[in-house]
Amino acid sequence: NFGHAIFEALINGVPVLISDKTPWLNLQEKKAGWSISLDNKKEWGRTIVHLLSDEVEYCTQVKGAKGLAERYVREQDFKEGYSALFR
Repeated sequence: NFGHAIFEALINGVPVLISDKTPWLNLQEKKAGWSISLDNKKEWGRTIVHLLSDEVEYCTQVKGAKGLAERYVREQDFKEGYSALFR
Protein backbone atom coordinates (compact mmCIF):
# COMPACT_ATOMS: atom_id res chain seq x y z
CA ASN A 1 0.00 0.00 0.00
CA PHE A 2 1.37 3.40 -0.99
CA GLY A 3 -0.12 5.12 2.05
CA HIS A 4 -2.17 7.97 0.62
CA ALA A 5 -2.96 9.39 4.08
CA ILE A 6 0.77 9.36 4.85
CA PHE A 7 1.53 11.25 1.65
CA GLU A 8 -1.24 13.77 2.37
CA ALA A 9 0.26 14.43 5.79
CA LEU A 10 3.76 14.87 4.35
CA ILE A 11 2.69 17.20 1.51
CA ASN A 12 0.97 19.38 4.10
CA GLY A 13 4.09 19.54 6.25
CA VAL A 14 2.94 17.14 8.94
CA PRO A 15 5.73 14.81 10.06
CA VAL A 16 4.50 11.25 10.45
CA LEU A 17 5.07 8.56 13.06
CA ILE A 18 4.34 5.30 11.27
CA SER A 19 5.17 1.61 11.13
CA ASP A 20 8.25 0.48 9.26
CA LYS A 21 5.98 -1.76 7.17
CA THR A 22 5.08 0.98 4.67
CA PRO A 23 7.00 2.22 1.61
CA TRP A 24 7.86 5.38 3.58
CA LEU A 25 11.08 4.30 5.28
CA ASN A 26 14.09 6.12 6.75
CA LEU A 27 11.95 9.13 7.57
CA GLN A 28 14.14 10.18 10.46
CA GLU A 29 17.19 10.41 8.18
CA LYS A 30 15.12 12.55 5.82
CA LYS A 31 13.89 14.68 8.74
CA ALA A 32 10.28 14.00 7.76
CA GLY A 33 9.07 11.83 10.63
CA TRP A 34 9.74 8.39 12.02
CA SER A 35 9.14 4.83 10.78
CA ILE A 36 9.41 2.45 13.71
CA SER A 37 8.78 -1.25 14.17
CA LEU A 38 5.40 -1.92 15.78
CA ASP A 39 7.20 -4.31 18.13
CA ASN A 40 9.37 -1.52 19.54
CA LYS A 41 6.90 0.09 21.97
CA LYS A 42 9.65 1.85 23.94
CA GLU A 43 10.90 3.60 20.81
CA TRP A 44 7.36 4.74 19.96
CA GLY A 45 7.04 6.22 23.46
CA ARG A 46 10.46 7.90 23.37
CA THR A 47 9.72 9.38 19.96
CA ILE A 48 6.38 10.82 21.05
CA VAL A 49 7.90 12.36 24.19
CA HIS A 50 10.79 13.77 22.16
CA LEU A 51 8.44 15.23 19.56
CA LEU A 52 6.28 16.89 22.19
CA SER A 53 9.22 18.36 24.07
CA ASP A 54 11.39 19.73 21.26
CA GLU A 55 9.77 22.51 19.23
CA VAL A 56 12.91 23.13 17.16
CA GLU A 57 13.01 19.45 16.15
CA TYR A 58 9.31 19.56 15.26
CA CYS A 59 9.84 22.60 13.02
CA THR A 60 12.75 20.82 11.32
CA GLN A 61 10.55 17.78 10.76
CA VAL A 62 7.74 19.97 9.32
CA LYS A 63 10.11 21.36 6.67
CA GLY A 64 11.52 17.91 5.98
CA ALA A 65 8.07 16.34 5.59
CA LYS A 66 6.97 18.88 3.01
CA GLY A 67 10.31 18.67 1.22
CA LEU A 68 10.17 14.87 1.04
CA ALA A 69 6.68 14.92 -0.48
CA GLU A 70 7.61 17.65 -2.95
CA ARG A 71 10.72 15.69 -4.05
CA TYR A 72 8.58 12.60 -4.53
CA VAL A 73 6.21 14.51 -6.82
CA ARG A 74 9.10 16.05 -8.81
CA GLU A 75 10.78 12.67 -9.27
CA GLN A 76 7.63 11.07 -10.63
CA ASP A 77 6.78 11.90 -14.20
CA PHE A 78 3.08 12.43 -13.57
CA LYS A 79 2.69 14.91 -16.44
CA GLU A 80 3.98 12.40 -18.98
CA GLY A 81 2.02 9.56 -17.41
CA TYR A 82 -1.26 11.44 -17.49
CA SER A 83 -0.58 12.68 -21.04
CA ALA A 84 -0.04 9.10 -22.18
CA LEU A 85 -3.17 7.98 -20.34
CA PHE A 86 -5.37 10.51 -22.13
CA ARG A 87 -3.87 10.06 -25.61
